[in-house]
Amino acid sequence: LEVQGIIKENMHVDGSMMQRCVGMRRSLQAEKRARRGGESSSTDPFVETRQLYATDIAGAFFLTMWNEVSLVGLDSAGPLGAVKCFLRIVEAALPGLGADALLEAVAEIENGTRFSVESWQEAVLAARIPYYGAPNEVQWRTCKGSSPSYRGFPCGMWLLYHSITVNVDAGGDTNPLEAIQEYVRYFFSCEECRQHFLEFNFTRDEDPVLQLWRAHNSVNARLAPVKEGADPFVPKRQFPDAEICGNCRNSLGAFDESEVAVFLRKWYEWDPSAFSTSTDESGNSSYFFRPGRPMPLYKDPKQRHRDKVRRSLLPLYVFLAVFVTVAVLNAGIFALVEGA
Repeated sequence: LEVQGIIKENMHVDGSMMQRCVGMRRSLQAEKRARRGGESSSTDPFVETRQLYATDIAGAFFLTMWNEVSLVGLDSAGPLGAVKCFLRIVEAALPGLGADALLEAVAEIENGTRFSVESWQEAVLAARIPYYGAPNEVQWRTCKGSSPSYRGFPCGMWLLYHSITVNVDAGGDTNPLEAIQEYVRYFFSCEECRQHFLEFNFTRDEDPVLQLWRAHNSVNARLAPVKEGADPFVPKRQFPDAEICGNCRNSLGAFDESEVAVFLRKWYEWDPSAFSTSTDESGNSSYFFRPGRPMPLYKDPKQRHRDKVRRSLLPLYVFLAVFVTVAVLNAGIFALVEGA
């Protein structure tokens, strides 16, 4: 929206043309990212990443704060209480994600500061959530799909929820699954997904790690036959499979939940120091960032966001100018033909 506002101020184009141009540019950017990643190449087929990257958890946390909280707002008691409880759980379970800074922003709203999308997104930027990418282009590793339209954010939210249940203090006053469900109630933009998630009957009597694991596998089982919108290269499967946990099933092929619990606690174990640059056996860099490592900082987070927007506008101006020029030329040619 900010990009569109700047375009309106600087170029005389009607709204429908602007929407078409912005939409075309986004489509071209998505295609370019896909080609850069080798996703469109028949000689370099997509291979699912079978390990957990902490930046995907950070990316999901960033996007839900940046997009979904902004969309709903914090003007009433229900959403405000839900986001506060959720941030407290994230702060306790996943230090280093920036939830502490966002709790300060929530406290200001509780003390009378008016909520606005602009001020909230400034706070989200200032929290320095260690995701990989940019606000309008979060990059995924564990949740990367075979094309940009697959997986991504929904997959990342599951990783975030599982990580919370594994790393939260088991003796705490707040049930993590209750906090997650209340957050989903107000801030999950997919209506059907929200309703399904709220139907889970989580209790305080059982291990939250296993309860969420069962819930997630039940969703995968329900969606496995569905082809529409599903990534053809990443089928919905029961997790974990034998490839990553050989001890998680008994001799009859059924899950051994005691072994599953051990595996999940190891798989989702949180380590803030994981946010650093590392290389794999092939010499490829991992997209990890260490909280506190030197990063571009702005005393004014609003200025940081404006700079990001302006840097992205030059290619858009060029594209828009070419688009308008071609449209004018086509119109002129058409007029000449009609006149002839």
